[in-house]
Amino acid sequence: MSSEINTNSLLFLYLVEGGKGGVGKSIFCMLLIDFLTKCKGRKILLIETDTSNPDVGKTFSNNDDVEVISLSLDNADGWIELVNYVEASQRDIVINSAARSGEAIKKFSSTLTGSLEELQRKLITFWLINRQRDSVELLKKYMDVVPGELKLKCAERLLTCPTSQIESLMIFILNVFLLLRPQKKCLSATVLN
Repeated sequence: MSSEINTNSLLFLYLVEGGKGGVGKSIFCMLLIDFLTKCKGRKILLIETDTSNPDVGKTFSNNDDVEVISLSLDNADGWIELVNYVEASQRDIVINSAARSGEAIKKFSSTLTGSLEELQRKLITFWLINRQRDSVELLKKYMDVVPGELKLKCAERLLTCPTSQIESLMIFILNVFLLLRPQKKCLSATVLN
């Protein structure tokens, strides 16, 4: 682990998720890391959990501001190792989630979420969706097991419809989840152009 420390006392744990492939997780993750390093001057620990296609990890493997670790979260040992990395790092952490992560999150995420207060980390999940119904269903399952702030991201290029329709979709999705889970999550939505 690098000894470089971020100056902000609160360290963040950003989880880029979507429950399935093809929703834009990798692209969003790359943009998030670029924003954090170039615009905010942060040092990042990238935990690449997409071991079958580690494209985000490969992209940042030679970047001095980003330390890259490949880690499978398909089993309990991976989640214990994740907690150990979070505890040891003085960097903000970005987790690029694998498409197959839904079942593992359901089974093992409490290993991490139960430690967040002790680790003094704030968990922010960026959930990428597309217009398919299962995006919403997967999000509901995720919200049932993972606490923390949730930000919905909807990549316009994936939806192939006008911005006004995307905004209507986002408002609909937000209303669905506000009805299902009132006052349990901090939700925000953004349409990416």
